[in-house]
Amino acid sequence: MNSSQTIARQAADSAKNKLLGTLRANRWHAGGGQGAPPDLTYLREDCLEEIAAEFFEGEPGPSQEGKSLVRFGSSRDRLFFLSELFTEYDPLARTWKTYYMSRRGTDQLSLAVCREDGSALDGYEKSTFRDLEKRSVVHYAGTAAGSGIQIIFQPPPLGEESLYALVADASGPDSIQGELALGVPKPRRRGRRVLRPEPLDIPIFIKQGQHLTNQLLGRPTASAKPVILEQLPAFKFTNEIREQVVQRNIRAIGADLTASQHQALNAVLKLLTLHGYREQTIRVLPEHWYEAYGVSKHEHSRRGTPQYAQRHKVQAMQSLASIAAQPMLISYKRRNENERWDVVQRITSLVKVSSGYLDVEDKQAEELMNGILLDAIDNLRVIEIQCDELFFDQIHQHYFKRPRDLEQRLRLASNHKRLPDSMYNFLNYLYSEGEMLRRKKGHNPETDWILRVSLTDLAYLLRMKDKIKHGERSRVLREIEKIAGLVKSIGVLKSFDLSNEDALFFEIDGKETFPGSGEGAPKEDSNPHFSLLASVKATLAAGHCPAVQAVIDSLTPEETTLRLDEQSAIARSIKNIASRLLDLNVIVPEKTLSEFLSKVAANVRERKGVKALDRYFASALEQRFLAAMEAFSRESKELERAAQSDPRAAAKLEYAREYLHSLAN
Repeated sequence: MNSSQTIARQAADSAKNKLLGTLRANRWHAGGGQGAPPDLTYLREDCLEEIAAEFFEGEPGPSQEGKSLVRFGSSRDRLFFLSELFTEYDPLARTWKTYYMSRRGTDQLSLAVCREDGSALDGYEKSTFRDLEKRSVVHYAGTAAGSGIQIIFQPPPLGEESLYALVADASGPDSIQGELALGVPKPRRRGRRVLRPEPLDIPIFIKQGQHLTNQLLGRPTASAKPVILEQLPAFKFTNEIREQVVQRNIRAIGADLTASQHQALNAVLKLLTLHGYREQTIRVLPEHWYEAYGVSKHEHSRRGTPQYAQRHKVQAMQSLASIAAQPMLISYKRRNENERWDVVQRITSLVKVSSGYLDVEDKQAEELMNGILLDAIDNLRVIEIQCDELFFDQIHQHYFKRPRDLEQRLRLASNHKRLPDSMYNFLNYLYSEGEMLRRKKGHNPETDWILRVSLTDLAYLLRMKDKIKHGERSRVLREIEKIAGLVKSIGVLKSFDLSNEDALFFEIDGKETFPGSGEGAPKEDSNPHFSLLASVKATLAAGHCPAVQAVIDSLTPEETTLRLDEQSAIARSIKNIASRLLDLNVIVPEKTLSEFLSKVAANVRERKGVKALDRYFASALEQRFLAAMEAFSRESKELERAAQSDPRAAAKLEYAREYLHSLAN
């Protein structure tokens, strides 16, 4: 084949791919979607993670011929991804045909492929479906040895809100992850030197408004019962709102979010707290968004420098784009200055997102007007997030504060397993109700932390309406027991009792959840000059502990010494790391942490031309700490397990804990 034929074929393939992309976008819009179609690569991973969790920890169907039918949650994005697997496009006629499934039982033998109207397929359609079915098979490798499974996506079911997949043990070696063959381009890695921004100085406690929390829980006011949209009479809303509810397919009051969307919302709250809730529109660098979202880091295979995981970067951007594209019905009441009620009702979205890119291709540039382009996040330079007024409504009167590392502690407690969607609203419920108890007149901070709620009301608050609707009360109860156990393990709950479905019992650990309640906690507006003076005096009087002083001395040549303020800044950054390890109950032995600090100090010292050595050390320490966190956690758990049977290991664990306390104090 000569060069002219090659060019002609490439041009034809490019035109075909562009036409298929147009048809895919048309199908997305025909199903009620807005903007650009969702990222299929991210949706694939999202579905696989939930299917694996349901298979290993949930309630899969009975096994038939070595395969179990697994049901997993549906959304518009997931339904589009699943239907894409079983859609045949005709580029010439510019049409498409999607195959569906009818189900008459609980196992794979009850599945039948059909057309959209439920009728059976003819011979040609069966042959076409068999070809499409080949790309629905995925070999999924779990984190544990021997946990690999084979997942076979099933066509979208008719008349159901759930999605299905068949799962079987994978006996063969892991297959190349190219089964879906949807033509989604892989992100290209570019070797480019960039100047990394300094890490965010996110406050220890994140501020969250009660009006926002009530809309996350689907209720009009704090401590009120949840409101179900389909049970409300039509006259509760104006004609315009009713029309938009139908047009935009809104099914709930407030924001019904997935776990990844909750992560994005928490990242927005961190940024708003950092900016003091002074600005409705925030501009951030992509690296700062990844940090606020909690994107994991790993060391580069060649350079050894920490970098963000590519898949998690895509997930962070996808989650932000999804909450920006999701319409929601706001409906709540607020008390005004005249001691009367204002009723707020409107259709909106939590955030609006704009973005700026550099050096993108022509095809990508055409799609950038739709917001964030996931295929070009390496070219992303700035993100602009405009928050809805809901975030700011009476934020300085009605709010609560929660630790910034709450989600990280939960992930450690669950051995890094995927947190259920309901976990986030359960925390919102506990903190919101606990704050109302704390502010109640005559509140006793030692004993008044008890909550009672019915199973039905709590399920609605946790956005598990469909499970209650389908009579799955026992499954709801087991999920609540699971998430309550995790929350108790990190100290937010002191105890709970789920034996009475009419009055579930939860006792909040007030000292852990609301530190300073009932004590003389320092005020936020205390004199900063006095605090700084006291800190300097204390430092001069006590000096630094030997481990910290060794790090400070290793940063400069023997004939050079750092200023006192620089030494204090370096000591504070090490103290912050030790405090975070203690808060997360990650106990690192002295040798491990000393070697880690020495390595960071050596890398900083090798750097030439650094003007602000204390700030550069703090930045490098933060980046490498995040990259090493998983290894620290693993070593801590191994030491804890050994301490249960070995007295020497127990003594080593106690010594390591005292060492961390010496650094943190």
